[in-house]
Amino acid sequence: MRSALALVLIAAMAAPVGAATLCANKKGALFERDGACKKKESTVDPVSLGLVGPPGPPGPQGTQGPAGPSNPNANTLNGLTASQIVSQAVTQSSGQIASGILSFLNSAYTVPNAGTVLPGFCGCVSAFCAAGDFLTECNGAVSNDGTGFLTRINDINPEGCEVCGCTTGGLTTAVAVSATCLNP
Repeated sequence: MRSALALVLIAAMAAPVGAATLCANKKGALFERDGACKKKESTVDPVSLGLVGPPGPPGPQGTQGPAGPSNPNANTLNGLTASQIVSQAVTQSSGQIASGILSFLNSAYTVPNAGTVLPGFCGCVSAFCAAGDFLTECNGAVSNDGTGFLTRINDINPEGCEVCGCTTGGLTTAVAVSATCLNP
């Protein structure tokens, strides 16, 4: 039996790799077959018998295979690359966006208001945007002749602002407010 096993091992080592199959019959005898085992034999894994040595060194690099079939949708959408799609979208929409921004900014308007504060007193004036419009800026001032001073400039709700000032000395002063609004 040992001599038959040795003979099979020698024959297996002499055969080219992948060309032979190691087979066993019902009695346990081993055979080398070209191709598949016979009907009453079973395939034996050489690793299970300890017949496989350590891996050898890697082989040389193979040649480049042929290119696969082209896929028109792999890198394009309807024949356009991603950068071409973005470029078209920017070109088509930039005019619309710029027009929309310009229209929005042109909807700005100012609501002024002014009042008089009597000597020795303080007073406030208010200005409001139209209902539904947005307050973007609130400015105020007092007469620039030294007759008064500002005490407060406030947003008083989402659509309006208030400016307050007081007089100095015995003279009247003017308090003014301007609300800058946007009509969306």
